Amino acid sequence: MGVPKEVDISVTMAVAGRAAHQMCGFQGCCTINRSESAELGAIDDWTSFSGRRVKQQKFCAAAAANRAKQGSGAKHRATSNSRPHRQVPSYHVNSTVATILWWVWVERANRKTMDQNLDDHNARRRNEMIERHLIPRGIHAARVLEAMRTTPRERFLPRRMERDAYDDRALPIESGQTISQPFMVAYMTQKLNVSPSSRVLEIGTGSGYQTAILAQLCRHVYSVERLPDLHQKAKAILGEMKLSNATLVLADGSTGLPSHAPFDRIIITAAAPNAPKSLLSQLADGGRMILPTGGKSEQTIIWYDRHGDRLIETTGIGCRFVRLLGAEGWRD
Repeated sequence: MGVPKEVDISVTMAVAGRAAHQMCGFQGCCTINRSESAELGAIDDWTSFSGRRVKQQKFCAAAAANRAKQGSGAKHRATSNSRPHRQVPSYHVNSTVATILWWVWVERANRKTMDQNLDDHNARRRNEMIERHLIPRGIHAARVLEAMRTTPRERFLPRRMERDAYDDRALPIESGQTISQPFMVAYMTQKLNVSPSSRVLEIGTGSGYQTAILAQLCRHVYSVERLPDLHQKAKAILGEMKLSNATLVLADGSTGLPSHAPFDRIIITAAAPNAPKSLLSQLADGGRMILPTGGKSEQTIIWYDRHGDRLIETTGIGCRFVRLLGAEGWRD
């Protein structure tokens, strides 16, 4: 029985060659092209490899003879000093590789589209947060608003909390701590009045969100955190954001960072019973320090301006922060 003319002969003979190679071990059956298959089409019962070994060998021998007649035998002959060459059916290789590459391309395209859609969605939510919660409540400093607009708050939250990233409220993070509500971050940053030349000390790195805001506004920010887990995570996130002007330190923040003092601005993002004296002493002339002070459950935002030996105190809004623990903070 002959080969049906409407069947792609190269594909059919490649499949037949693979079957013959598996059954008779003759490697020449692995490379049968379209021209060879046309000349070998006269062999009867070419589909009966599974039943008769004689015809398998006859088919393989005919294929080898055809190749030798075309003068290609020498091209594929392995020498004693070279690696034996075995051709794989181009149909199988090309189709498999093409399929894999296509699926890789589709996966990457889908992932890129999903990431872009998520970024656009979060950008819209940041704009809504600014328009609804910041500007109407007195946040008007253009540089502060721009930093809040471009900083992805969701990156500083546990995955389960990402959908709440732009709600105007404090949210829980690791180690029993919290990330401050966006309004409070913007309020304290605006009152701190950071300039592009300022050296800033932040006490309480926490999630690193406030640090990222400050890094976009000042020359350099030093941030101190006492909890190793928070310190390491914030350091990794800020590194991914390529904020190279942020230095994170693992230490007791209540005593400041005297090795790098004085500082133009100091911000404390945890509630202290009183303004720590060590931190006030590290404030440069003309500098400002802002912090929440008061009881364990309710506090008030206060900032101090240094003019030589004088400190001028100004009272702001009420608030609630986690406690500042350490030598000059809460003891428990």
